[in-house]
Amino acid sequence: MSLKKWGIALRSLKQVPVKNFYYMLMYAFRYPLDQFQEVIQTKEPTSPIDLWAMLFNREVGRLIRQGLVKEYQPVKEETGTIRGKIQFPESIQHQSFYRAKMVCEWDEMDANVTANRVLKSTLERILNDNSVGKEIQLESSRLLTYLLDIPSIELTNRTFQSLNVKGRYKAYHLAFYLSEMIAADAFIEKGQSQNRLDTIDESKNLGNLFEDFVREFYRLHLPGFSIGSETFTWGNHPMLPKMITDISMKSANRYIIMDTKYYVSALSQQFDVEKLRSAHLYQLNAYLQHAKLMAGAEMTIEGVLLYPKVDKGFDETFELLGHKVRVCTLDLTASWRRIEERLMTVVSGCI
Repeated sequence: MSLKKWGIALRSLKQVPVKNFYYMLMYAFRYPLDQFQEVIQTKEPTSPIDLWAMLFNREVGRLIRQGLVKEYQPVKEETGTIRGKIQFPESIQHQSFYRAKMVCEWDEMDANVTANRVLKSTLERILNDNSVGKEIQLESSRLLTYLLDIPSIELTNRTFQSLNVKGRYKAYHLAFYLSEMIAADAFIEKGQSQNRLDTIDESKNLGNLFEDFVREFYRLHLPGFSIGSETFTWGNHPMLPKMITDISMKSANRYIIMDTKYYVSALSQQFDVEKLRSAHLYQLNAYLQHAKLMAGAEMTIEGVLLYPKVDKGFDETFELLGHKVRVCTLDLTASWRRIEERLMTVVSGCI
């Protein structure tokens, strides 16, 4: 996404109430909506970056209290006590035996792992950002004292792609997401093009949040449906691509496939006339055709393309190759109650 186009999106996002971002996060990560309610009620954040930083501090504090993840790290030093493997060549080279010592190598549990280095570097970024509230920075400074022995790391796209959120690192999942949003700096006006678009893809981060939020919202509010992502294949050949739906919703007789699209503009211009984006319709149609092959004759298959409202809203329903399709927007600047009502209305014809 170009800087110009991202700027357009940011101007719209600045109108989104900070609490709406909070609720989206809670849904996306399957947290109770009141999980951090006391945090934002004590001192309500005035900007998205304040919200990210405030919740990040809370997550880091929790991780410190439960104990940071440690991994075995190799240690090599000259010692008077035999430990692990004796390194004879180095012991001879350093003439360690004259000092009644030997160079040994062994493994020790150490918190110096990439995950914790990301935590530290994010706290440092919060401290160096003048747009973050002072009280939030003070808390970040306090938390940093627990990570003094851990080195920093450059927060780049490659760093975040290397992070693991499985096993013991599952507890870090929300902290990693918040760290990436803070590193992306998507909500801080610098007056210049230095918002790290070269290393962090902000639109992807927000697009993932939007998709996860919508999926988890329906998972909670449509109890009669099985909801999740679904993988379609073209065949068994290894060269053939796989298609993964954003959201598939199935009941006894309904099959809804929803694609969420986080775009600056949901419509394209053709000869000065606004049109729906053909690539998005092609993709949704491919999903619907595959679903038709898998579903029983009694299933009604329908599709939805859902965009966050940026410049203008719309709601269109039509038939696409025998399937009902709805293409519409969700206004994230509305009250949260209106957002919930709108999401239920989007699928009201399908339940």
